[in-house]
Amino acid sequence: VPRNYALAWGFCTAFIPNTDGNIIADRMQSYLRLQSIHAIFNKQHANAFCKSMDRVTFRICLFSGRGDYAHGVIVEVRRYSGDSLAFFRYRCAIMRIVQARELSIEKAVVKANSKRVNALPLLSIDVDDKEEHRYLCKLALEDVLCLLKKDQHGPLLLAMQSLCNLTDAAKSGNFIAQDASIRLLSDCNGDKKLLNAECTGGMIMEHLKKCLETYQQSTPVQNDEII
Repeated sequence: VPRNYALAWGFCTAFIPNTDGNIIADRMQSYLRLQSIHAIFNKQHANAFCKSMDRVTFRICLFSGRGDYAHGVIVEVRRYSGDSLAFFRYRCAIMRIVQARELSIEKAVVKANSKRVNALPLLSIDVDDKEEHRYLCKLALEDVLCLLKKDQHGPLLLAMQSLCNLTDAAKSGNFIAQDASIRLLSDCNGDKKLLNAECTGGMIMEHLKKCLETYQQSTPVQNDEII
């Protein structure tokens, strides 16, 4: 990993010990081919710029570790644009494959695609589906919180896009949009030190308030603009 390079936060980066980089690259290439994801590979820099059929663009990078991580490969999946929930499914499948948590790539693809919200009915959701959707929403909000903690323009923009997609019923479904909104409006009983799943939404709102205050301070309203 380059010394001045900041790896993606949260679950977008994983360390794969005692595994050759060529094996990991073959696994990812097979997954991308099965999913019909267009990829431009750069062998010199060990990365691939990917664009899915639903217009999600992301990059997969392989890094050799240093020091305590010299015995493995670091895998990073970084989103550039597109629907955050769709990227979440791709990222989950890729990480399961590179960590060999599935017996086959086809099985990982089926598990990732089983979470496609748009393919599920928006009404009459079963109890099991509701629990799965809550879990999906919880992980998506945790990713948003990780992006907001970066306190940089790029991650902030991705976080805002993710929130827009999560709370838009047309993109994420009625149930997830409602669950995400409820989590965002939760204040964790005023305890900001808690970092569990129940107060992730409250922590996100605190970060958004700070961003808004910073923006208002940097762009003061002139007297002649007030009518």
